[in-house]
Amino acid sequence: MRRINSNSCVLEINGKLPKSASKLEGQFQRLWDALGGPILEVEYQFYDGRKWRFDFCHMPSMTAIEIEGGTWKGGRHNRGSGYEADCHKYNAAAAMGYVVFRLTGDMITTPHIQPIVERCIDYEKQNFLR
Repeated sequence: MRRINSNSCVLEINGKLPKSASKLEGQFQRLWDALGGPILEVEYQFYDGRKWRFDFCHMPSMTAIEIEGGTWKGGRHNRGSGYEADCHKYNAAAAMGYVVFRLTGDMITTPHIQPIVERCIDYEKQNFLR
């Protein structure tokens, strides 16, 4: 499991060699940090028995963030089987109590990310986690 704790796009994973984040994930990480967002788990596997992962997860508030690449290029998320697989994943997450925010590359902007940051910080304040 990786954890965001700096502006770096590449972090250590369980003591193993680092994996590079996608360009969009890197943009998200830098903006999240600039907005004062709390620590997020990266590539968090949220469902036992499946390889389902969230791109980012604020564990205390059960807030998940998915960066959807390939929006305009017919990427995996836009094709029938990929879209259906995502529906299964997001429905399972909702049933477990997660709130999932899905962001396209064009949505990696302050107006879209600030409310997510505020949700996570508000949760931490209410639960004395900060």
